[in-house]
Amino acid sequence: MIGWVRFTTGSVVAIVAMGQAHAGVIEYDCDTRAGRYSQVKMEQSGPDYVLRGTVNAVELLSDAQYMPVANARLQSVDGNHMVGIRITAERQQKAVKKGEVFVAFQSSNNSREPEVFGKVGMNVAVPFAIITDGKGKAKVTFAGVERILPFKIEGPVIASASCSTGQFYFKSLDMQAAASSDGVDVQR
Repeated sequence: MIGWVRFTTGSVVAIVAMGQAHAGVIEYDCDTRAGRYSQVKMEQSGPDYVLRGTVNAVELLSDAQYMPVANARLQSVDGNHMVGIRITAERQQKAVKKGEVFVAFQSSNNSREPEVFGKVGMNVAVPFAIITDGKGKAKVTFAGVERILPFKIEGPVIASASCSTGQFYFKSLDMQAAASSDGVDVQR
């Protein structure tokens, strides 16, 4: 098992643990150059899945093609089904460290477009939790707002946190296959 780890990277990092998939709690300083992408991910065996932590936007960069973005999500191994959260901002004219960013839910079962529901300040740790019941639903909580989203897959999933075109800090990032869905009722 991997314990506390701090990552600062411009590439993809995979966490591998022997036995039950549980990497412990990590801090991930997702710091990329404009137009670049970074990700930390772990395969979870299921049937219930958990991904939780906090994320905050530290710096948003300018790029002609890509907007600053951070994601935390659970995704089927084949990439066809996904549920998660997103922080995004409009395309920047210059690098910024102050301001607001948009917060959104994501689900590939409904639409590839994120459901934007509000704004938060930069450098504010925004809590999130994605918990599935193994029966086709996921309870996704982000910035104090909760949604029950469809997420029916069989087999393992990839839990990931990623960013592009800026610096986003993931703290208390917990990526684990749950023995149960933490007693959380997602039957709505």
